[in-house]
Amino acid sequence: MTLIPGDLDVAIAELERRREPYALATVVWTKGLSSGKAGDRAVVTADGKLRGWVGGACALGKVVRQCQEALAEREPRVLCIGHDDVFPERDDGRINEPASCQSDGSYEIFIEPKLPSPRLFIFGDAPVASTLGVLARAVGFEISAVRRATVAERPEAHHVIDANGDLDLNVDAADFVVVATMGQWDRAALESALATPAHYVALVASPRRWGKLKSRFEEQFGPERVAAVRAPAGLDLGPVDHPEIAVAVLAEVVREKALQRTRLAGVDAPQQAASSCGRQAHGTQEHV
Repeated sequence: MTLIPGDLDVAIAELERRREPYALATVVWTKGLSSGKAGDRAVVTADGKLRGWVGGACALGKVVRQCQEALAEREPRVLCIGHDDVFPERDDGRINEPASCQSDGSYEIFIEPKLPSPRLFIFGDAPVASTLGVLARAVGFEISAVRRATVAERPEAHHVIDANGDLDLNVDAADFVVVATMGQWDRAALESALATPAHYVALVASPRRWGKLKSRFEEQFGPERVAAVRAPAGLDLGPVDHPEIAVAVLAEVVREKALQRTRLAGVDAPQQAASSCGRQAHGTQEHV
């Protein structure tokens, strides 16, 4: 454990800029002689580094350990540090830790894991691409719009990436990539998407269009990588128009995000239905 002095808000801003997970510990109640006071805060990273203040040596080690566990489990918790007469055994989800100091100080600390927003990279400037960005941003995704039509405005995007030259996308395995170029530059966009380590890569296109592209990419990226492409993208909602295609794609992305979280938590993910969800043509997606 390392205690790093400094301004807490600056530390939080830097962690979020680096997309580094952390837990925020806030003292919500104290009793007796305690060095921590209600409202004191600290952040703890996964490696156990702490910045801020929630109390002295009696509390710090316990707070760090509980913060690390909260990060691993991705769930908030309430930590009670004190004597049995202050915090009797209760079955309400709170975690009791005995006080290790001789003073009668007691703490109640709320610990909340703070995780980076999931990232969605959307290729294309068609209406389905911008609608998908609006909807996904509303449910907490960080949106990167990858475009060629540089005159198009993309107010729904946190980041806009011009794809007129060589693309060097900062994509990791947990990110989501949707190609919605609608027949305009499908090959170049899908090639860039498949070159990333993203686990989820989807193409908004008809089965006929995907069939024309698939064999070329199998030679370049291998059958296994290409078989994982969601094409046509999205859950099967039947014949739908462009705004509803965006809804179908977002539904699939949100489902995949939930499955990712389940896998990270070490719990067996439910088996996906062996149906044709997301594999049938959506009404207006026919492009050649």
